[in-house]
Amino acid sequence: MEYDLCVVGLGYIGLPSAVLFSQAGLKVLGVDADLAKVKAIQNNECPIHEKELPIRLAAAIASGNLDITSEPREAKAFLLCVPTPVTDDRKADLTFVEAATRSIIPVLKKGDLVLLESTVPPNTCRDLIAPLIRQGTGMDPYSDYSLAHAPERVIPGAIFQELIQNVRIVGGMTPEATEAAAQLFLRAGIKDVRRTTAEVAELSKVVENTYRDVNIAFANELATICERLAVNVHEVIHLANLHPRVNIHQPGIGVGGHCIPVDPWFLIHLCPEEAQLVRAARLINDAKPHKVVSDILKAHGHGNVGPIGILGVAYKPNVDDVRESPAMEIINLLQRAHRVLYIFDPFLPRYSNATLEEVMAQSTVAVLTDHASFADLKGSRILRWNRD
Repeated sequence: MEYDLCVVGLGYIGLPSAVLFSQAGLKVLGVDADLAKVKAIQNNECPIHEKELPIRLAAAIASGNLDITSEPREAKAFLLCVPTPVTDDRKADLTFVEAATRSIIPVLKKGDLVLLESTVPPNTCRDLIAPLIRQGTGMDPYSDYSLAHAPERVIPGAIFQELIQNVRIVGGMTPEATEAAAQLFLRAGIKDVRRTTAEVAELSKVVENTYRDVNIAFANELATICERLAVNVHEVIHLANLHPRVNIHQPGIGVGGHCIPVDPWFLIHLCPEEAQLVRAARLINDAKPHKVVSDILKAHGHGNVGPIGILGVAYKPNVDDVRESPAMEIINLLQRAHRVLYIFDPFLPRYSNATLEEVMAQSTVAVLTDHASFADLKGSRILRWNRD
């Protein structure tokens, strides 16, 4: 049996994507190397906290349009949705992309489409995926199969809405590959598909997240300046943003998630002499958790050995995602300072060691993630960085 689409990697992007395509009528095979995850999904257990996903996943499996397994099989198109973290020295770690590519080589045929969705450094399709496939099959992306990049552009908590409504960029190694990728997304009900080259598609996603990182760095630096001047940074930003051509982001405890704190390093290592502002922004945002720890200890009293309450572990509100979470970094720094922490996150019980009531009973409470359930908490001992 040949599937319409094989999705390799069933994480925050891959699993919703597999569900979306299957609900559009495509026969989809979802693949993941994690056998425990495969078994859980096969048993209708949703491994990801994402609105609409459990119901949609169950319906997709019940329809017969979505199969789940641990190894790729023959398909007309292959969608690679695997992580692209950075190494300890902040270089792009393309191990998962390479493994996903190698996994499809035994079943890849002439005329197939290989579509990379992972965010990657520019020229990854040309310099990594194409050579791997050529080595394994002898096939060339300019004549034998189609190779394209379509970077994901969604946020946890609203993935299905953004998968459908956000502009989708697709860029192929050839015009034919670009069109094949575009047609696949159009079949899934995505209305606005913009066609370009693989190199432009790869760079555009990195640039999107780098812009946001630089903007947040400016906001975080502005917060430090305003603190020095005894001025309310949130009021300053609000009034500045009334100008029609100004859009300053809000300061916070740092930058988290699988994209914004990672992708700028792709540019820095690709163009180290040119990416001076990008590097400075990364260093500012990476330093913010240390400033937050200093704020917490100052408010708590350096001689106070009592427990500190921590609310929120996730990198953003109302999700269970801790990838690159600055809250986790702050917790680690406080623990290294030998501080006793009472931690509660309603979305992450595995990281919680106390109830909300127990956290709120502490003399100092730091709200590191502004979950909706924390919005109405008030008190002079509650510290916040993301809003007034």
